[in-house]
Amino acid sequence: MSILLIDIGNTTADFRYCEENGSELFSLVRPATYSEEYTSDKKIIEIINQKGLKIDTVVYSSVVPNWNVLIRAIASALEAKLVNVRDFVFEHCELFEVDDVNRVGADFIANYFAATDKYNIENGIVVSMGTATTLLLIQNKKFVGTVIAPGLESSLNGLISNASLLKEFEYNKTSKLIGKNTVDAIDIGAFDGHWCLVKGLIDKLTKDFKVEKTVITGGNAIHFKQEMNENNFIYDEELIFFGLSHILTKK
Repeated sequence: MSILLIDIGNTTADFRYCEENGSELFSLVRPATYSEEYTSDKKIIEIINQKGLKIDTVVYSSVVPNWNVLIRAIASALEAKLVNVRDFVFEHCELFEVDDVNRVGADFIANYFAATDKYNIENGIVVSMGTATTLLLIQNKKFVGTVIAPGLESSLNGLISNASLLKEFEYNKTSKLIGKNTVDAIDIGAFDGHWCLVKGLIDKLTKDFKVEKTVITGGNAIHFKQEMNENNFIYDEELIFFGLSHILTKK
């Protein structure tokens, strides 16, 4: 039997699966969050059936309420046990030193448990680079707070969305230090500028808190592999899915 792991963000809906021992993850499908093709459970069920998967448990993290209904329909159609990562946090409220544990995002919860379990982080930072770029601070193995900033693509889209002449170009990371044209200048500002934001926030937290390890995840982190390596940061693209699968061992 297999476990279906679902991470619903504001940009994509990432479906993966693993066997019950959780030793290896496999990608199932990753549509855009607001894709009209995935407005019912039928498309997902069709893909699962095509792969011949037997799903007995569905574990999910979602920051998009509309998808919660769809996920419940998927679990029901599969006759599978449904586990919402948010429900799990109420059993471990003592680990969350925040104003209101009810308002902690599901993605933060999954990444927190993944970081403490997989990397044995007692004092550290988890950076997630997605629609938003977030930093999660762990102290004495407790979730003590977060920082939320606009994500790389969100910032870039904010810059070009109201400028017609900028919309026709593609923007990518570059090794150039200074731009000789508008596209190069935006490439430098968007990508290098975003890394400076991330590194600056990490450095600021490190001055006042004990930080032994920094783990970076999220879809936009792939642009900064060299920078992560230079700073001895851990890159883990699958972090949230490790958290989702290992939450089952804690229940």
